[in-house]
Amino acid sequence: MAKSNVTEEPFYSKNELSKNCNEVNIPLMPSCKGNTGYANAIATVLHATINRNPNRQDVYPDWYILFSDIMLSFGEKEQTVTNVLKMICPKYDLRYEKVCAKEAIVGISLNRPIITKFSLTNREWKTFAEFYFRNPTGILTRSEIDINRRQFLKSGDLEEHFVVFTGYESSYLRFMNCWGEAWADHGFFKVQNENIFEFEFYDVLCAQDDVQR
Repeated sequence: MAKSNVTEEPFYSKNELSKNCNEVNIPLMPSCKGNTGYANAIATVLHATINRNPNRQDVYPDWYILFSDIMLSFGEKEQTVTNVLKMICPKYDLRYEKVCAKEAIVGISLNRPIITKFSLTNREWKTFAEFYFRNPTGILTRSEIDINRRQFLKSGDLEEHFVVFTGYESSYLRFMNCWGEAWADHGFFKVQNENIFEFEFYDVLCAQDDVQR
């Protein structure tokens, strides 16, 4: 059986989060077409970061300009998120950091949406889609998908996906997907905690920002 680095318990206590419920309020990203989910998520977070900076003197690029810039450079082929961010961030006076789950939640509390990547098998993706079709506002747990039960994974068995981490409460983390407003909870979905999947989090900041963790 393939071993995972995922632990059983979240790093935070429910009592701690119940006092600190946070949500980043940004527009729903447009639906992806083809293999463009990575660009949708990255453009959404870049757009929010640029518009959050009151000191910018230049004209704010809209979401479609950012998305087109990414697609012209990288296309629909599977991309490493760091390669995209290394290229795109300096063009807009931004920078990025790969962060842990705890740091990602701190980012949310400071009104910073977080680029998020996770990967599932074909069977897990089917379960994922069926769960939110039946329970649009439900909270996905290990009862539905337990990645620690994966066996004999081969190269290519996992399909990655990009979303935007936008909020949390004591009982769940909330993400914005790129499958349209009609999907799940008006385009958003919830999972029980940061250990449900092997998430990768990327925080995007203005180049001059002091990082708060």
